[in-house]
Amino acid sequence: MPASVATERLAGLQQLLGEQEAAFHRSKLDLEFPVLFEGHGRRSGQIVGRSPWMQAVVVEAPERLIGRTADCRIVRVGTHSLHGELVGAENETDDSELAGRACA
Repeated sequence: MPASVATERLAGLQQLLGEQEAAFHRSKLDLEFPVLFEGHGRRSGQIVGRSPWMQAVVVEAPERLIGRTADCRIVRVGTHSLHGELVGAENETDDSELAGRACA
């Protein structure tokens, strides 16, 4: 098979996969589900976790949630990630817990 045919097929496959990923991300908009937070985001105040389907989820939240699971609502979808906000009890900052960790 000529290289040009292989290149064309690969481009078509990549486009299809991109369309399927975008559709899957859009299907999660406005849904709430648990997110396991893994680390810091690109911007100050952001943390990043994984959805139950292994998509990256970016949330503005306290660092104390890294290593923990918290419920999030998806408010925006990106090309390769979901953007959410905390829902429920984890949305409130517990200053006493933060102070205890800072002193430990």
